[in-house]
Amino acid sequence: MVIRKATDAPTHEDFSRFKDVCKRWVRFLNITDRRISYQHVGIPFFSVCKYEPKNQEAAIGLSKDDWHGYERDDLDETAFHEVMEFLLSGLAELATRRHDVSEEDIEIERHRIINILTGSIYERLKGEI
Repeated sequence: MVIRKATDAPTHEDFSRFKDVCKRWVRFLNITDRRISYQHVGIPFFSVCKYEPKNQEAAIGLSKDDWHGYERDDLDETAFHEVMEFLLSGLAELATRRHDVSEEDIEIERHRIINILTGSIYERLKGEI
């Protein structure tokens, strides 16, 4: 596998791989109660999950501009990370609306949980999903 330079723009094939890995994790986790769209968009960071609580929809995106320090080998773990963001998005939304909790505190806790899941579920099952 070729390691891409940080300045290379993600290709359509990179996005297809990212999207496919996201869909495999969504199926594995049986997340069926919300809609997800996938976007290859110009964003100021490598990837994103934007959740719309009113419609219970999420858009998972991969930057089309550049890698911002990432490499092609990061795609699978990044896809897992964004699906975990999606999985936890409703909880984060409720905590923001119903409790006196800052968005920063929620983001820190959300990433703590995602890092735990990455170190356990993702590391054990990567390549099998």
